[in-house]
Amino acid sequence: MEERTQAVVDALINAMEKREKIARKELSKAYHPNDRFMPGWAREIVLWRERWPRSNVIAVFFYAGGMYKEKTNVDITFLTEEIFDKDIVPALTEWSQKKVDNEKWSGLFDAKLFITVGGYDWDAKEIRVENEERMERRRQLVHDFIANKEYETEDIRKILYSIESIVSIAAGDFYDEFGPETLRAFYDRLMERILEADVVYYLTSFLGAARILAKPKDGRKPTEEMFSLACHLCMSVMIHGDEYRKEYGREALKVVASCGSKEARNILKFGSGLIPPEDHDVQG
Repeated sequence: MEERTQAVVDALINAMEKREKIARKELSKAYHPNDRFMPGWAREIVLWRERWPRSNVIAVFFYAGGMYKEKTNVDITFLTEEIFDKDIVPALTEWSQKKVDNEKWSGLFDAKLFITVGGYDWDAKEIRVENEERMERRRQLVHDFIANKEYETEDIRKILYSIESIVSIAAGDFYDEFGPETLRAFYDRLMERILEADVVYYLTSFLGAARILAKPKDGRKPTEEMFSLACHLCMSVMIHGDEYRKEYGREALKVVASCGSKEARNILKFGSGLIPPEDHDVQG
């Protein structure tokens, strides 16, 4: 790697290291440090390369419990797509993988880094780094959480940051094993416990599961039972959520409808129970 290319890599890593320290402090305040479903660190990096550099500014945005910005001046005028793909992306991937593999269990999870280089005309590159053994361990924890009805006694406030992952894994990995009735009972009870804990803003975590049910990740065609459960999740968020959650639920229901659900289309068009038609405000 050329010296000037290494300088760009070093600047990015230096900025991310500094932002990481701040992110960890913020996360320690916002989330429970011993969430047993957090497998450590899964890191996503989105690199934005300017096609025609107009400046030599690199900005790093570290999104994990907050958005942070770090600017550093390095020469980027020489960068080409070849250099970007051949040198910068692999170097940052290697650095990030070591971070992920060495992170303690229940540590910082799902950190997202947005790295911009230059001005306003961008090409995007994405890097997703995970530790597969940790992910499989979490998958087994979610399985047992459902199978043994651990969600009845779990301290919900200790796992709030993992709720979205738990319900999404349930929909994506265990639908066939547990079936729609068992999953519906699981989702309903978990939602009840979230409401009992007075953390209504976590209801939107269930909408990711609704989208997975409507568009399975394995590419198969969703069944009517899958659509029905997806609609149920969207409607539950719309009924029990605040104004913002209701709107998020309606947008998710539109996604379910766009995937082919007649039930979702009918709910949007005609309403259902506490949910009014599309051109009315949601009441509940």
